[in-house]
Amino acid sequence: MPPKPDWPDSLKKFVERTFAKATEANKDKVAKELKDLIHKAYAADALNTTDWTKVEIQALKPPTGKRKANSAFPSSSSSILSMPVADEADARTKRARRFERELEIERRRERGEDVSMGAPQMSLSRFVNAPDDPALVNRMGGLSTGRKKKWANSKMPGLEDEGEKTFDPNVIDWDQYTIVGTSQQLEKRYLRLTSAPDPSTIRPLPVLKQTLDLLKRKWRQENDYSYICDQMKSLRQDLTVQRIKNDFTVSVYEIHARIALENGDMGEYNQCAATLQHLYAHNLAGHPLEFLAYKILYLLYSRNWSAVNVLLGELTPEQKAADAVRHALNVRSAMATSNYHAFFRLFLSAPNMGGYIMDMFIERERLKALIFMSKSYIHLPLKYIASELAFDDVHEAARFIEALKANHWVLPKSSSTPAPPPPVKARRFTAGPPPPPPPPDEEKVLDCKAAGLTLAAATSRYVRVDIKGQLS
Repeated sequence: MPPKPDWPDSLKKFVERTFAKATEANKDKVAKELKDLIHKAYAADALNTTDWTKVEIQALKPPTGKRKANSAFPSSSSSILSMPVADEADARTKRARRFERELEIERRRERGEDVSMGAPQMSLSRFVNAPDDPALVNRMGGLSTGRKKKWANSKMPGLEDEGEKTFDPNVIDWDQYTIVGTSQQLEKRYLRLTSAPDPSTIRPLPVLKQTLDLLKRKWRQENDYSYICDQMKSLRQDLTVQRIKNDFTVSVYEIHARIALENGDMGEYNQCAATLQHLYAHNLAGHPLEFLAYKILYLLYSRNWSAVNVLLGELTPEQKAADAVRHALNVRSAMATSNYHAFFRLFLSAPNMGGYIMDMFIERERLKALIFMSKSYIHLPLKYIASELAFDDVHEAARFIEALKANHWVLPKSSSTPAPPPPVKARRFTAGPPPPPPPPDEEKVLDCKAAGLTLAAATSRYVRVDIKGQLS
């Protein structure tokens, strides 16, 4: 039996570095090539004399072209988790730099500067009036072969050398999947993508800005939420497939979120709010404090108290000092201490669109407050209930109590209307006296003891909270 070889430390470190660089897609080829190298060195008795720091594994080298034509998506997260901490941090830094370059390109595009990718300049009239031009089709034709060749041989301003030097096979190159739309159509229905997007159906940034102006005018004039929501989702989709992330993107999501709140569409609001969190993280211009207040109110609506507590610990003094955020924190304090008097005063003074979120759980808090009041009083005038629970008038308060089947009324002592007699079984063939008319809403007084049991049973309707569309 041959003696067991003594593996040098340099070889062990070389093997560790090699496997750390391998991905899920190439680890089998790397292992085979590594095994062959070690076997040849062992056969030549060169394990200790080989400089393993200079040995290269061919399977780890990038393709011969500047960019790999068909980058494969990782089939699982194992390749990412296997990256060393230093490599992972380096990859994150590269992605951050790429995002900053995209922002700079968008700023150039807004200023009307040239952001072409090394191809000859083409006038706007030719771009608009000749969409079927073969050269244009090759340049903008989605995933066509001509487009790939031109993009592979051209250089983005500011990316010439860095793109070649920082190529990393472990980082997906998203640039090759980015498209630029050519459609000039302002209005377009939203359709869920089932295949690669077609540039001829995608609107570029200047057209999208015109679309937003059109939608804002139509919303003010027609107030058709079904149409506006469909068009805003289509606009958001065009921004996403073109990877446009700038101040205009923030404006689109903020406007759609506000319109959704105004119409009680919490599903669309949640989707917009989740995207806005990521956009605000890149310091894009917008209204982060306004939507931070909305987030607090929404967490109160969904009764996610653990998330509220975590968020409170993350707030900075500047955020707490903002009017909208301070109002939302006061609402939280009022709910936590069951101070319904303060809660309904805050409801009446909600800034921005906060009142629309509070509308989603105002009935639940009114029921809780009414239960507290029925345990503290014997009789309660309906006028007092309407004022204390922020109803528009006594008629709305009466309808709310009747919907809960807690309409146990008594007449005030000062009322001139006689109290209704107890129900008596009418004799056969005799009509009997007609029942007295109910008192007007302004004179109604709630019998708290009789209404208390009914109110307690009504809390079951608010056990579950609809959080459709929540993404974060």
